[in-house]
Amino acid sequence: MVIRRGIWHNNLIAVRSAFSDDLSRTGVVAGGLLLFRNGCKNMDTIWRLLPRLYYSARKYLFTRARECGMEKGQPRILDYVHVNDGCIQREIRDEFSLDASSISNLLSKLEENGTLRRERNPLSTREVNVYITDKGREVQKRMEVVYDELEQIIFQGFSPEEKEQCIHYLSRLTKNMMSYRKDESQ
Repeated sequence: MVIRRGIWHNNLIAVRSAFSDDLSRTGVVAGGLLLFRNGCKNMDTIWRLLPRLYYSARKYLFTRARECGMEKGQPRILDYVHVNDGCIQREIRDEFSLDASSISNLLSKLEENGTLRRERNPLSTREVNVYITDKGREVQKRMEVVYDELEQIIFQGFSPEEKEQCIHYLSRLTKNMMSYRKDESQ
């Protein structure tokens, strides 16, 4: 194998192979790149495919959200308030692990475009309640259509059983990683 270029990134090395018969090693070939990580091609596939799926879906959502008058980060906040109308600003901050200034900026923009309104809680002046407006409900309905379309795009050609199985496997992968992170932090 002739290595023309090598790039280290998170213990991955990407090399260009001059000979196609050398690709029988435990690597994944994509766009002329052979990727390998300690001989485990499945990890390389996961490392490449999950981010690709995520960023493609994210780009689709951002584009469609802009068509609905929404900016980055706003659809998920609107969705949360739609489900938890009248929630406290702090609850939104905690739900999305955002700092106080970030959530305040997001809510200010949503308030400016008329999709949310904030009111100081008369029983506790330190708390601010957040409510969805009629315009917010309309935008939320449009975003629900966008989410449904994205799901149809992602699972195109999947049977209902395959879709359920895929979600189940991704949930297990996520749960495994989350429990590992919890164990590490203790």
